Amino acid sequence: MNKAPDTRSFIEEFGPNGKFLFSALSQFGLESTWKFFEDLKIPLKVENDNKVFPQSDDGRDVLSALTKEMKKLKVEIKFKSPVSKINLKEGLIDSITLENKEKIQAKKFILCCGGKSYPLTGSTGDGYDYAESLGHTITPLLPALTPLILNDQHINTIEGVAIKQVLLQASLNKKIIAKVTGDIMFTADGISGPATITLSQKIATQVEHGLNLRIDLFPNLDKENLDKQMIKLLSENPNKELHSVMTELLPQRFVKYLSTKYFLDFSKKCNIITAKERKDLGEELKNIEYRTPPLAKGGGIKNLEGFDKAMITVGGVNLKEVDPKTMQSKIIKNLYFAGEILDLAGPTGGYNLQVCWSTGYTAGNSATME
Repeated sequence: MNKAPDTRSFIEEFGPNGKFLFSALSQFGLESTWKFFEDLKIPLKVENDNKVFPQSDDGRDVLSALTKEMKKLKVEIKFKSPVSKINLKEGLIDSITLENKEKIQAKKFILCCGGKSYPLTGSTGDGYDYAESLGHTITPLLPALTPLILNDQHINTIEGVAIKQVLLQASLNKKIIAKVTGDIMFTADGISGPATITLSQKIATQVEHGLNLRIDLFPNLDKENLDKQMIKLLSENPNKELHSVMTELLPQRFVKYLSTKYFLDFSKKCNIITAKERKDLGEELKNIEYRTPPLAKGGGIKNLEGFDKAMITVGGVNLKEVDPKTMQSKIIKNLYFAGEILDLAGPTGGYNLQVCWSTGYTAGNSATME
């Protein structure tokens, strides 16, 4: 979970669709979630960026506690029981039929099948098909919270290189679409890491239009102060090669990558680097760009990794067709929704888990009260 400063700050992370969450969070919000886990004897702690973890740092403790609570409440779980058909009668769901031909009848049904990401966990996107078959609209589904694939044929040379606290900035036709500060790691065909994962959620719906990426390696220094630092570094190491000195600022393999990406001769001694070369280098360190290659399709950001590597799914059941106060379907009155199946997508750090808990509580509580 994420212990955001307040509900409004939490909701803002979900963009225009975030307002849908006001009621659910008022019914079962951040404090309620904290108390729920503490009551299950899972002490919690707050770490960087308000992320909340069990004090034991062991996710198995959470699974064990939830399993015990379900047994206590006599919750029946049917394993390996895919739904083959949802049966309607007079405009309501009468029952569901499993693939083994077993039929289950109930007065209320809650559809909370998750998204399409991590299909090996069982979340294959079937819920969207069920919802669509019942008359609901599904907004376009895209992978998010995933690594980025970049248009750069040399990027595989720095696979595994990690750099802390950089600024990532995605743009379309020179207009900034999103920016995120944080840690990154280069992969065989692009970048990953916390900042990348968060950026992917913000740009998922626009990647197809051809986005470019800019990386500022030193976002906490403006150009003038970075130049002062470069002057100091070069003057203190006059007889060293630029390549050697730059490794005091950046990983060695990344410095070599820069030397192939840009025209400056990194084998030069520091005492013969001109002022223009020094300033040009500083400019590049704050503006590493991945742009559309000549005659190529797409942008510097070639694509997002697929659903198999995505943490969440962008898109889902259209929120206009769901009552935000109850999670009740506006089309099928004994149907409710909860979790990632809804068109809600937030950043990494516990936001999406909280949506599952808040909408799940709201749906379950509403279904039993009506």
